[in-house]
Amino acid sequence: MKSIGKDASLEISGHRVQLRLISQKEIELIRQWRNQDHIRVWFKYAEIISPAKHKAWWEAYQQRDNDLMFIIWQKAQTRPIGTVALYDIDLNAGSAEFGRLLIAAADHRGKGLAQEASQVLIDWARQELSLTRIYLEVHMHNAPAIAIYKKLGFSELGSCGQFFKMKLRFPLGQCR
Repeated sequence: MKSIGKDASLEISGHRVQLRLISQKEIELIRQWRNQDHIRVWFKYAEIISPAKHKAWWEAYQQRDNDLMFIIWQKAQTRPIGTVALYDIDLNAGSAEFGRLLIAAADHRGKGLAQEASQVLIDWARQELSLTRIYLEVHMHNAPAIAIYKKLGFSELGSCGQFFKMKLRFPLGQCR
């Protein structure tokens, strides 16, 4: 089976955002973001995450070679504003799940930064990992996220509980 590595120097740049693999120094910030009521309500696991639980997640994350989580940096302000990830990456099947997308501060939401970060990651995954299918699950009442995913080309597959399943499939041999 093919493997990806977690190269700490991996950075993916867009026009206004830059993605960098998360590091231990950002773990507490990510936990604080993830525990905000207006963010955690959209996750399957919507409970408050304790420092111990988050530390256990971090340790498990470091061991997985099919999970890449990025911190989103806004270039103009040179500060982190959110996260985005690809996980359950299967290079042999050319597929991955997209998620963990969040923009933490209200003053950064609604400006297209989440969409740009998502597009930059999807384009990188297609070019560098040769992915042909990306899927996700999104809370059915998270209208802003659903709108972003539809703009990116995701289509709905159906629902499971409170979540829509969506997919993005790239035609083989065709550029976006």
